[in-house]
Amino acid sequence: MKKWLMLTVIALIAMAIAGCQTSDNQGTITGAESTLSDSAAGSKNGEAFTDDWGYVNYPINPWLPLGTSNTFGNVTSRGVHLGDDCVRNPGTPICAIYQGTVKYKGYHGGTGNWGYIMIVESMINNLPFCTVYGHLGSNMPPSQGNWVTTDQCLGTVGSTQQSGQTTPHLHLGIHYGPYGTQTGTYPSWCKGYSSSTNGWFNPTSFIAYR
Repeated sequence: MKKWLMLTVIALIAMAIAGCQTSDNQGTITGAESTLSDSAAGSKNGEAFTDDWGYVNYPINPWLPLGTSNTFGNVTSRGVHLGDDCVRNPGTPICAIYQGTVKYKGYHGGTGNWGYIMIVESMINNLPFCTVYGHLGSNMPPSQGNWVTTDQCLGTVGSTQQSGQTTPHLHLGIHYGPYGTQTGTYPSWCKGYSSSTNGWFNPTSFIAYR
């Protein structure tokens, strides 16, 4: 009887330990999951970039870029595309993919330009990044300097007149590092195209790390 009781206690302890390990594993991102590949992070040399497991959401649902071939890294006559374009009807709501501070909102008109744009600076596991929301409509509720939460509405897809584009869409760009310049100053790094993807994440891969 004592032997049976001892074996039962040992079995219960083993089950409890296994349960704790399972719980820990579910709340921890593995090395493979926590490190964005070079293709996802441009030429960031595979530097680890982890998220908070479930808090990076889609700016438009459903995602990903529908009705466009201009995805991250696509080479065009203007250079390498530094974001993902998601074609949607004007007025489609756009939400913050992650909490952070609105560092810039403004208008850069003219055909092929940003139109209305918003840049949000965020931190994930003490690593800074900025999210660029381009080609928005004129109604962008959060003010510059405001804190926005994940999934908070930042604005909508702009019309052709508002967005500076012939096809209304959201350009989503994710840049590694802090905003880097004084609030109100348009940053030199904020581009839709460049000669390489260095310093930029593939937005869709970034969102997939959830």
